[in-house]
Amino acid sequence: MLHHLELNRGLIDIAKARLEETFARLNADNQERLSEVEVELTEVNAKIKKARKALFMQTMDKEIYDEFMPELEAEKAKLEAEISKAEFTISNPQRYIAKSLEIASNLPELWISGDYSMRQRLQKLVFPDDLYFSRKSTTFRTPRLNSIFALFTTIDPENEGKKKRGFSN
Repeated sequence: MLHHLELNRGLIDIAKARLEETFARLNADNQERLSEVEVELTEVNAKIKKARKALFMQTMDKEIYDEFMPELEAEKAKLEAEISKAEFTISNPQRYIAKSLEIASNLPELWISGDYSMRQRLQKLVFPDDLYFSRKSTTFRTPRLNSIFALFTTIDPENEGKKKRGFSN
């Protein structure tokens, strides 16, 4: 089954370029969102500081402080979690891309030589939402293909219109 998804070795350079472009684009979007969230967090921290100062200076009632501070603290926690998520980046994208291409171009060999655990990991890698057997059509189905393999389906302009573009058969 996996041999239909194996990346044609003649397309590795094209696939590498596409992965690099995609990584750069996604990373740029991620950095832009990170900057936006950091600005929002600065604003929330300023509001918290102002509320604490107002409470200390007794220009704000304790009841009002107690009513609004949990909202501000929750917003702060949400923004900090988003920053943590956005800050996660791959430290060596070239190595990640090379490993992805190595796996994609050797799927059948990895499957055949792998033990049960390795095969499960490969299956989960390629089909992250699992596989289902359709009794009606007696075929395996999956709701989603790993985005890297889905990207590879778009790289061979000579096979435009075919279901498994960019893969060897």
